[in-house]
Amino acid sequence: MLTKLIRISQEIALRYIYFCFLLIKVFFSFKKAEKRYIKKQKIEQILSQNFSGYKLIETQKVISTPWFNILKKHKTNTLKNIENNNIIELQNTYENFISSELCIGVEDKVNFKLGIQNAKSSLRFTRGFFNYITSTSVYPIFNLYQPNKNFLNKINHLENKLNKLLYNKIKDLNVDKYNTYKLKDIRLPSDYFDHLYFFEFIDGLIGNKSSKFVEIGGGSGLLSELMQISGYIKSIHIDIAPYLLAQNLFLNSENSFLLSERISKFKYIEADFIINQDSFPEIPEIELIKILTFLKNSKIKRIFSNNHNSDNQSQSDFRSILRTLNYINKIRFPNPIREGYLIEMYEIKNN
Repeated sequence: MLTKLIRISQEIALRYIYFCFLLIKVFFSFKKAEKRYIKKQKIEQILSQNFSGYKLIETQKVISTPWFNILKKHKTNTLKNIENNNIIELQNTYENFISSELCIGVEDKVNFKLGIQNAKSSLRFTRGFFNYITSTSVYPIFNLYQPNKNFLNKINHLENKLNKLLYNKIKDLNVDKYNTYKLKDIRLPSDYFDHLYFFEFIDGLIGNKSSKFVEIGGGSGLLSELMQISGYIKSIHIDIAPYLLAQNLFLNSENSFLLSERISKFKYIEADFIINQDSFPEIPEIELIKILTFLKNSKIKRIFSNNHNSDNQSQSDFRSILRTLNYINKIRFPNPIREGYLIEMYEIKNN
């Protein structure tokens, strides 16, 4: 019994020390996103193709009150710049997208390395990393009743596994476009592990890289970029104007980009599955019903969701909406990377 208690105490102490040591290294490894270089002609072409006749009131009518208030506080009125085809202002905004006000609520906003924002972001990144390597059995899970033997050796061997574990997953991603932290010799986006875990869940169930996916509310486009560099090159993107423009500029431009504000004007699309992370609850109920009804009428059978499990009255109960539309929950489990979130897969009920 005494031997077991000693092993438990050693393991707890070593885990805590290693976590704190890694957190400090992560904190000081922060690197701010580099400037993207976007040609004015590309912005002009995209506005002409996908935003013709756009008016900012289109977005104001369909976004939730919290998001309306966020956009209203921005010093740079991106909606107005899209409406007026203000190419120079748009070029400046999207070349510095991660540092811009558009990323508030979309990505971790860190202005200075030695600051509270970086401390919070570093902690979230380090927790995400530990949760990921635990959930994928790279790092042994802690069990009070079955403490791990030779735990110090396992920690020593962990860093030797990191390059092999992460290099092939990240080698084709241009990480300099994102705020990053360094693990071993590899730089990773600050939000990387939540996106990676969700992507691997999707990929494990789909597998067929020729499948076409629809992403709703993709924000900065990181999840779709992970999909694309892994072989899922066919995609359709649905989002409100400022973020759809970002995805249109940053992702494979051969894909389709549909303004969420104009979803009622589209009749049908061809795709195999839908993905959504973080935004289903943020979309007002009436707009979410429009989007999901449109996708159901397009006969898209599968929906993958990575969203929180709260019951906030100001947000949409997307799970009830999916049930109403005859989408049946087939898989549901707590997201091991992000506390309070559920990873789910829905399929349309066969009549």
